[in-house]
Amino acid sequence: MAYTFKLQATTEYLLDRGPSRSAFSEDIIDDTVASKADGGGYEMTLSRVTRDLYEYTVVYGALTDADRTKIEAVDTACGGSEWFYWTHPISGAEKTVRFSQRPNFKNPYIDRSRISFKLRDI
Repeated sequence: MAYTFKLQATTEYLLDRGPSRSAFSEDIIDDTVASKADGGGYEMTLSRVTRDLYEYTVVYGALTDADRTKIEAVDTACGGSEWFYWTHPISGAEKTVRFSQRPNFKNPYIDRSRISFKLRDI
């Protein structure tokens, strides 16, 4: 399976390996809008969107310097507001996402980096 980040301008970054499956998580975002009614204590609810949106926590345990540079390039190009395509590491589906938490880099090894970030469906 290819692990990719593809920018809107069709620049594609192919990573050598996928994220850690044990640290990967996928949470449904609650997008419900609620307001209390004037009488009787009723609450009116409405969904903002017609499909479930997810937030993904992604952790790479020992990423090479070359792959770290690719993720940094996506972060520089997109920041937290621009969307891009990302390959889901388990299903292999291409998702349209943006960073909801920008990459956090730590260097536990000399030539390897631990990188974590969150992505959100749009």
